[in-house]
Amino acid sequence: MKSLCIVLLCILMQHNTFSDPVAIIVSKNTLLSNITVNEVQDIYYGKIAVLSNGLVPLPIDYCCDNELRDDFYRKLLGKSLSKMTGYWSTLVFTGQVTPPRQLPSVSVVIYAIQENPTAIGFSYLAPVKNRQDVKILYILP
Repeated sequence: MKSLCIVLLCILMQHNTFSDPVAIIVSKNTLLSNITVNEVQDIYYGKIAVLSNGLVPLPIDYCCDNELRDDFYRKLLGKSLSKMTGYWSTLVFTGQVTPPRQLPSVSVVIYAIQENPTAIGFSYLAPVKNRQDVKILYILP
């Protein structure tokens, strides 16, 4: 019985049952001091061009299909990565909006956020929680 519990625990850990929270991050130099989950949802659905404080957000995403992207879209929007890819493909095809800028890694996303005070992105919490160059605005459980 003990070995069965260990095997089940290993399987659950591999399937990201205990995943890190996802942090919504911005530059430490941004004028944006807080954000609601609804605003973040609207940004990543392409439904918001200007925030209530007048800032024009530049959403950052990742260009590769990975666990972080999948976790982000599932936790924020309740959609799988494949559903979001289809959603954005349709919007881009119809010319309605521009999708989030796609970058290859967390380090590149953090650099882009540091360079642009209106950029907004996401990362697992652990790599950014003690950084002084980004500000965490919201944490998705």
